[in-house]
Amino acid sequence: MEQEIIYSTTEKDYNNYRDEILARLRDGDQSAMVNPIDGPTKIVQTTAKIGFEIKGVGTSEGRKHLRRITAAEEALFLYQNDN
Repeated sequence: MEQEIIYSTTEKDYNNYRDEILARLRDGDQSAMVNPIDGPTKIVQTTAKIGFEIKGVGTSEGRKHLRRITAAEEALFLYQNDN
């Protein structure tokens, strides 16, 4: 499987925003549970190759799955897994 991640901002900005929200959640700030529409996002594209190969000859087919994740959504997921 191959995975490609595309950030709406930079990876650093995305991670900083996510970590800031996660810290607020851990401090008990209920207002951090808001998912702003203009917050940083990332698109995760996963491609799975399905097929067979014999001595270098074969066929394969790729299946793609796209998922858009916001930094706030990921922070909430991490927070829920901590507790």
